[in-house]
Order: sequence, then structure tokens, then C-alpha cells
Amino acid sequence: MTLIIAPWKMSDFEGAGIDRPGLEHIGFKVESVESVKTELAALREANAEMRERIISEPSEGERRLALIASCRHGQHQCSSPDGVFIDLSER
Repeated sequence: MTLIIAPWKMSDFEGAGIDRPGLEHIGFKVESVESVKTELAALREANAEMRERIISEPSEGERRLALIASCRHGQHQCSSPDGVFIDLSER
């Protein structure tokens, strides 16, 4: 297991709304990112409660996704139904 506690500053979140304190993102190393994407799509199609949290303000969603995508360990980003960003990697 690798735990990264990365430094941050408030200006990193410029353009994103204020959200409740909590986990910003979590990453998983998987055998195949494409397989996980396919399985997630099927799960989310079958169960509406498992769909990604939609951020209603497009610019905020784009900003938050850009922040998570800046993690050098991830290859694909998505979010949980609760809004926690998930980073997937085959590395």
C-alpha cells in the first residue's frame, strides 16, 4: 500500500465550491483500467444509486476533475456516488 499525503494550498481549489471536509480522493491499482471502466459502466447502468455524483456547476466539476487528474499516479478518474474522486492505475 502506498499512502500519499500531498501538500496543498487554497489556491489549488480556486473555481471549485466549498465542500464538506473529508476524503478528497483515493486511488486503486488494478489489473486493467479498461476492464474496470466497463464493469463500472454496467454496474451504473443496472443500479442508478451507483452512478457518479454529478457536480451541478460545470466549471466546478471541471476544476475538481483537473485537480484529481494532476495526481501523477492515476490513469483514469471518476467519482463515487458520494462525490469522492477515484483514481485508477495499472502501474
